Amino acid sequence: MNGFSKGAAIGGIAGALVAGSTIALAGTGVGGIFNLGVQNTVDAQSTLKGSVSGAAQLRVENGSSGFGVFALSTSGKGVYGKHSATTGGEPGVQGETASAAGAGVVGRNTGGGPGLSAFVDPGNPPLSVNSNTRVANLNADLVDGKNSTAFLSSTGDIVAWYSPYDYWPAPRMHVVRSFGPAVALYSDGTVDQVIGAVVLPLDQPQSIFGVGLKLKALTVCFKAQGAQIIGTRVHYGQAADPGQQTVVHEDTFVHSSPGPTCYDVTPSTPTVIAGSLYLALDVQFYTSEATALWLYSARARLGT
Repeated sequence: MNGFSKGAAIGGIAGALVAGSTIALAGTGVGGIFNLGVQNTVDAQSTLKGSVSGAAQLRVENGSSGFGVFALSTSGKGVYGKHSATTGGEPGVQGETASAAGAGVVGRNTGGGPGLSAFVDPGNPPLSVNSNTRVANLNADLVDGKNSTAFLSSTGDIVAWYSPYDYWPAPRMHVVRSFGPAVALYSDGTVDQVIGAVVLPLDQPQSIFGVGLKLKALTVCFKAQGAQIIGTRVHYGQAADPGQQTVVHEDTFVHSSPGPTCYDVTPSTPTVIAGSLYLALDVQFYTSEATALWLYSARARLGT
């Protein structure tokens, strides 16, 4: 082999070694070149560091239906975003879409755990929203620390009891409170028949969750001592002004049981109560006699 041939052979071998060395380093190991379109392998952290104002430090665009960025970790976090400044309103991770059907961020868990978790310092809300639109299938277990058993249901009836101590006597009437659950109504001895002798305010909820309540039944409990009830009226509006009252029910039945008893005052059709409710009793006394009317309580049943 002549000198030229030997030189060419040595040069070719050296060139092949150099080329082989370059290919071996490309995309493999620390210090390798990142090659596009192929798998690059390295067991160390790669850092892209700089200062870019108003634009992305690294931008990946996919014009097709695949992912823009796909991150996978077998035992750590798939993607970790952090806003390191202690001021400003920028998020650690932001998701955004222009689609009317797609969500800005989707969290999916195929292993039985939650799709989303929020961790905040004590006393801070875990979520912030800019809409008061109801979210379907989003159920709250507690409202102000209370579960559903602490609230009135939007269906079914409510039974409310009222104390006789709230009765308002008419002029020349007086109420004597006993040691038991009753009050005695007396006249001053100069009156016979008193229309509206006593009025009892019936404080009641007028709605449950925006649904108006109706008076379905009212029960009055009493005992007579000579006196008798000759009229019963249920109304709302101004208690003392007939011109401002809306009568729900009125009757003139006479009730004069000498022993404790109750009677029902029920509108034929359940009526929506649009204001403060009152029970008014007309009483018949007898002058120059020891007559009284003992009032125990009233019970109202309200429903929808």
